[in-house]
Formats: sequence, C-alpha cells, structure tokens
Amino acid sequence: PSRLKRVDLEDEDDTFGTFEVQTELKKESQQLMGPYRIQFDPSTFMELEKQDVHKFLLNNLKNGGILDLMLKYLKALGQKFLAKWPTGLAEVVLSIYNSWRKHCSSLPNPILRECSNQHIKDMMVMCLVCMELQLDQWLLTKSKNTTVSPRKCTSSNTAAQLGPDFPGSHYLGDLIQLAFTSSQRDLFENDWLVFVVQVYWLKARFMALQGDMEQALESYDICTSLFCSSLGIKLGSRNSD
Repeated sequence: PSRLKRVDLEDEDDTFGTFEVQTELKKESQQLMGPYRIQFDPSTFMELEKQDVHKFLLNNLKNGGILDLMLKYLKALGQKFLAKWPTGLAEVVLSIYNSWRKHCSSLPNPILRECSNQHIKDMMVMCLVCMELQLDQWLLTKSKNTTVSPRKCTSSNTAAQLGPDFPGSHYLGDLIQLAFTSSQRDLFENDWLVFVVQVYWLKARFMALQGDMEQALESYDICTSLFCSSLGIKLGSRNSD
C-alpha cells in the first residue's frame, strides 16, 4: 500500500499508460480495504497514537544509541504498514530510514540465520515498507516532470528527472535481498504470501519506473500466479470439506 499518494496506470490503448497521480487526499472517513478494513475515527486514532508513542518510549528508555533507537522506531512503524498514517509521518519515516541505512553495512542474511528469525522478518518487512515509501516519492516526483508513458520511458530519462544519485547506493541491492528473502517461506509462516507479493509488486513498479517493461511484466506475472495458486488451494480445501 502506498503511504503518500496513489499512482494509477491508466490508458485506454496502453496497459502501462501514463502515470496519473491523484492529488486529493482520501477522506478521513474512508475505509481501508480487505480484511483489515476499519472505520477511521480521528479522535480514536489520536488516542491510539498517543498510546503507541508512550509504549515505545517506555520500552526503549535503555537503548544502544541513536542508530539503535532509529532502527527500533522503523521496525515498530513497519508493523503498522496496513494502518492509516497521519499526514507527514511517511516523510519522517523515510528520512529516518535513509539516515539509518547510510550507516548500516548490510541487511541480515536469511540463509546464515545469524540472528533470530523474528529479527530477520521484522527487518525485511521494515525495509520493504520504507522502499515502498521511497518508490512512491520517486513516482510523485517523476509524474510532476513528465507525461511520457512508462513504456516509452528509459532509465536515462528517469535518472535525469530524479537526479544523478537515483536510485542510490542501496536500493537495487536491497531489492535483490528482499526477493532472495521471499524464498525463505519458514521465516514468515502464514504471512509469507503477503510478503512475497509485496516484494514482487514493488519490483514490478520499480522496473516500470525505469522503463524496463519486460522485467516489470515478469514480476506482475509472479504476483498473479501466486494469487491464483493461493486461490486454487483455498477452493480445493473447501471442495474437499
């Protein structure tokens, strides 16, 4: 789910047409989709937010320094990626993540398992959420500077619009690490399908941003096949019952 503004791919003649960005924020009363659907009540949300902040501060009175505290904060927010975030929080989280990532040499290895499975899972979910935020920001920036269809866009055009540092020194490597981690089903157990679909959806959108529609379509196909296989298993179990 996007945390900034939603980006749609709409074109009557081109499935991957121009990116159309909705500039109006959703109404406060709008419901979230899927099994996590809730009615948004501003007063209730503010109270829950105060409780979360208070709990976080109490749990982290003792910490390993600013980088450790930043990591714990990011991991805590990563667990709330399905909730509606307050205005401006996405930018704060992304800023903290980019600052923290500069000082982090590498993400945990899911094969070596040198730390607990829960830590690896939390780290990867946090990284995935923050990379979604970064991609949303790039898409918004690009949408303001071009009307070119993603199919006709090239990586050089994208780099010119997003700056010479695009996509940064860690983004591509972390994306590969996420895809690699998604193969470790035991790490996520019942949450595995959600994670792997998010990873390949992120990859598909990132490749589309760069104009590599072949790899984008491959990642979209993986998402589709995962959903279809999951639906087939559910239908099969119902029929057997």
